[in-house]
Amino acid sequence: MLKKKDLAKHLQGVLSKKGNKVNLDEAIELIDDVLNGIVKLTKENGKLQLYSFGNFEVKERKERNGRSPATGETMIIPAHNVFTFKAAKRVKDIVR
Repeated sequence: MLKKKDLAKHLQGVLSKKGNKVNLDEAIELIDDVLNGIVKLTKENGKLQLYSFGNFEVKERKERNGRSPATGETMIIPAHNVFTFKAAKRVKDIVR
C-alpha cells in the first residue's frame, strides 16, 4: 500500500522535471493543501467537478432503520452527510 509520502515523492519528481525544486515536507504540505481545498469547496458548494478525473459530492443520507451489530437490536440511524467520489470515464479506462 502506498502512502502520502510516496505521492509526495512522485510530486517532487514531476516538479523537478519542470524546474521547480521542493523538499519532501513542502510536497506533503502541497498535497494537504490540495486535498483540504477539495473537501472545503465540495462542502461549500455540494459538488466539485474535476474534468477528466471525477466528481466529488456531498450527499445527504436520510434517516433509516438498522440493527446494532453488537446486540442485534433495532435502532434508528440518523440522517447525515457523506462525501462521495465518482471517477471519470478516463480514470476508469486507465484503471481497467
